[in-house]
Amino acid sequence: MYLRELRLRDLRCFREAEMRFSYPPEGNFTLLLGNNGAGKTTVLKAAAMAVLAPLMAGSSGFVPFLLVRSGCEEAKVEGEFADSSSFSVGIFRAGEGERLGPLRGLDWEQDRLKTLYGERGAEDFVVGYGATRRVQDGEFSGHSLRKRRHLRYQRVAGLFEPYVELMPLELWFASSPRREEVVELMNRLLPEELRFDGEFVYRGLRLPFEALSDGYRAYVAWVSDLLYHLAQAADGRMEELAGLVLVDELDLHLHPEWQRKIVGTLQRGLPRLQFIVTSHSPLIAGSLESRFVRVMKVGEDGTAMAVEPDRQMFGMDAQQVLVSPLFGLDSTRAAGAQEELKTLAREATAENPEKVLELMRRLSGRLSER
Repeated sequence: MYLRELRLRDLRCFREAEMRFSYPPEGNFTLLLGNNGAGKTTVLKAAAMAVLAPLMAGSSGFVPFLLVRSGCEEAKVEGEFADSSSFSVGIFRAGEGERLGPLRGLDWEQDRLKTLYGERGAEDFVVGYGATRRVQDGEFSGHSLRKRRHLRYQRVAGLFEPYVELMPLELWFASSPRREEVVELMNRLLPEELRFDGEFVYRGLRLPFEALSDGYRAYVAWVSDLLYHLAQAADGRMEELAGLVLVDELDLHLHPEWQRKIVGTLQRGLPRLQFIVTSHSPLIAGSLESRFVRVMKVGEDGTAMAVEPDRQMFGMDAQQVLVSPLFGLDSTRAAGAQEELKTLAREATAENPEKVLELMRRLSGRLSER
């Protein structure tokens, strides 16, 4: 199950928009770029609803909130899939709240409802992670997991609810019949300096999960949660399961060195999964060809839209990406420093050699004449 296209109407910042996504085998990554408020997270929520709306409209535990565009009475999400099937959902104002339901004049197919309510099936596999995904700290409370949620909604709840806890590896790995598969996949997805053989080994030193750095813990917690859901849903080998993975702020807590590599690592490690992700990282943006990127822009009337970049980004360094139209910065220097450099440049003349030397030192990053 791959999402080929989304069409949105009156959904939060979108008056009317449509966007296409990459999916296997042509490429399994689509990156959404844009300023805060441009609609990146809304697209991820819409993608989840395009797959799971009949389930989410029932007793899954989902409560729609502020999805309908201000001043409108209903919103619409239409998803078209790689097998040429399509699905539509309406979000309607209901008093002070909102509700999901079929668009007027349409019904949801009973066969689709039966499939979605089967928690363990491989069909319609979708998992989503919000920007506030929570790494367990100390003893796992399981509070968010104990809420009354259907498993299929639990997999995307982090997109709609803050601070949803991820499933800790320690709670499921030891009893999983797929331990060998999990170890193999985990090591495909980890940085080279960190290995897993049932325990974590960092540069030859065995460490408990709690002793890993915050960045490693955040990444490992996300990957292990994804592997947990793959292990639950897959009929055959986990890596062969086709499905959709939605990730808000893929670069969350990641060191720049790993930001450069994470897209390629995920593409190679889980080639059957379709990833739609958001990021503010120029390093991630520079690791993808432009055909796999959508730039979210806000028009003069305040409505958002998604466009494909008109220039190639792959291979650009971070500064080139940041000063390109993709990010629109006029400089990557701190605002105050930029103004000081402009002043120095005006004052650096043949009659003022000290200013010339100072400008050269500042541009080279030297703090003194040493």
